[in-house]
Amino acid sequence: MRCLIAGALAVSLVACGGGSGGASGGGAGLPPPPPPASKAQLQMDATALSVSAYAANLAPLPVTLTATIVNPPTAELNYRVSSSGKAVVSSSFAWQSAQTGSLTITFPSPRQLGAGTYQGSVQLSVCLDSVCAQPIDGSPQSISVTYLVNPGSQPAASFTIQPSGITSPLFTSQTSPIKEDFALYVTNFPSSGLWLFVAQPKGGPVISAALENVGGPTADIGLMIKSPATLGPGIYTDSVSFSLCYDSACQNLVPGSPVTEPLDLIVSATAGIEYTSKTIGLPGASFVAWDSVSQQFYATTASGGTNPNSLLQLDPVTGAVGPALAFPVALTKLAISSDGQYAYVASKDQPTVYRVALPSLTSDLQIALGSSQNGANTVYQMAVAPGAAQTLAVSFDAGGATEYTAGVAVFDGAVQRPNLLPPLNSLGSPASIAWGDSASTLYALRTAPANPAWLAEIDTVSVSSSGLSVGTAFPIDLQNDPITALYYAAGRLYGFDAIVRDSSTGMTLGRFAIPSGYQIITLLPDPGNSRVFFLTHVLQSSHLVLLCYDAGSFAMTSLADLGYDNSSAYPLNMILWGASGIAFDYGGSGVTVLSGAFVARP
Repeated sequence: MRCLIAGALAVSLVACGGGSGGASGGGAGLPPPPPPASKAQLQMDATALSVSAYAANLAPLPVTLTATIVNPPTAELNYRVSSSGKAVVSSSFAWQSAQTGSLTITFPSPRQLGAGTYQGSVQLSVCLDSVCAQPIDGSPQSISVTYLVNPGSQPAASFTIQPSGITSPLFTSQTSPIKEDFALYVTNFPSSGLWLFVAQPKGGPVISAALENVGGPTADIGLMIKSPATLGPGIYTDSVSFSLCYDSACQNLVPGSPVTEPLDLIVSATAGIEYTSKTIGLPGASFVAWDSVSQQFYATTASGGTNPNSLLQLDPVTGAVGPALAFPVALTKLAISSDGQYAYVASKDQPTVYRVALPSLTSDLQIALGSSQNGANTVYQMAVAPGAAQTLAVSFDAGGATEYTAGVAVFDGAVQRPNLLPPLNSLGSPASIAWGDSASTLYALRTAPANPAWLAEIDTVSVSSSGLSVGTAFPIDLQNDPITALYYAAGRLYGFDAIVRDSSTGMTLGRFAIPSGYQIITLLPDPGNSRVFFLTHVLQSSHLVLLCYDAGSFAMTSLADLGYDNSSAYPLNMILWGASGIAFDYGGSGVTVLSGAFVARP
């Protein structure tokens, strides 16, 4: 894409008025019609102009003036144009319509003239007859020309480009192309004009470019970009380059060319198009889980609202709040067995897990977690073993603290198996845990402060009737690998470092490219649909954004901006539901329920 930056930036015009001059050359037309009732009149938008150049440079760009015919006759008018003086090399005229025409004035090379000031004139006659014996009123018009040729060479031009930016995010519901403006400011603009070339990488989003002179040495470059609906949801990190040139072939570049500017676009999937969205209001919501047997959500509340400190059933389709069971403590933890037989609930501050029979919501067992030298054991994380509804793994913390832990234990009903998975040292932090495909394998991320650096490892833990024992351990460098939490799905381990590891070998299989400034809140593998979700908080906009990646290629396939993150705390967990749904508890105010394909980037 290229545009000629006209010499209007280097030419001054004087307001129009009367004129005079001789006539030579001309044009021909039909015989003149009878005089009209209202006489035709010739007017020019300027009757004097001045241009300048440097003796060692090129001539100024031609200048075009507009001639206007007031009360034009029905018959075709004729014209004659002539020029005189050293300041003008040629002149020409062309009709643009029945009422307007363009008078173009061309200037000689400053090299031929040499330094000095030169005068010239151009005369335009418009007539009712072919020999111009019947000029219309105001004809002829004479334009005086002053041409200043400076000695030497013009100082080299320079320029800056300033983007206006695009308000993000854009949404796929927007079907029209979008425009981004770039302000161009030129210093030492040559009277011979400049050429602007706009380029982008192959397949870039820019459709066209247009240049509009604003005044003085400033111009606006308007780039038309593909519509968000055409682009599809995702983050686009493209670029566009601008080159200013002294010639149309761009062989002679203005110093500093080309200038490359980023063209970053964020396009969000649109609720109601690529996915559906609703929020189930639930004051005090602290955790949500999905029961695939009853096809219902279960959620816990910590406080507030009409159902404080409760386990409740929620309908994913209607959003209706169903039966509830109240507890004497603020509930913050929830796990449901894969067969839908039991829910386990707990408080982060109390050393007890309550087992609840489903769907009757009957509390049938209390599991005492005991204590250690750090104090009462409380729940940091808990998970029900696959295919074993009465087997529960619990990662301990100490009374809600995150500095110390007694380790990880497995319970059968209310009975704890003898062997715990201990912390890495006496200062060890609570472990992040995830069951494998069966009740015989547990994965754990253990960390602990130490000198000179923190200790961290991912453990493959064998689970037997006697308890837990480490099979293999893969060390983690926390300084370069902020994994933070551990998730398992279909033979793979995931963490907040966005790295995917083989669960058997610990080998890195790939990494998801999380955009800079997107803070991971939680993640969710969805192996059934070969995708992985990351729920993020965008630091710059404070928006809650859901990122979707292909589990095989690790490429981003979609993005959904869920709006301003006005939760009092980050959402705590995200779950799968139904065939293509996800849900998460939203900062103590409710449960957000989403469903759909989210549409892959084309």
